Amino acid sequence: METRMTWDQIRKKYPGMWVRLEQVQWETEGSPDIASAVVAKSTKSRPTTQDLKDAMDGICAMEYIEESNIFHTGYITA
Repeated sequence: METRMTWDQIRKKYPGMWVRLEQVQWETEGSPDIASAVVAKSTKSRPTTQDLKDAMDGICAMEYIEESNIFHTGYITA
């Protein structure tokens, strides 16, 4: 079952990891800030080529969660 999580919940659960986010709800339309999403995959290693392609095609968002949970490096999205 897919569980929707808030951005704060995702940051706390996946520090130091790459996450593939699907069904992303943004804070406001056109905003780069995530309100909530479903974590489809998490890994400490780099994203796969397919994950990056999917992010560029707008199918998902790939995000690296900084271990400090203070800031993030950015999104890979279309």
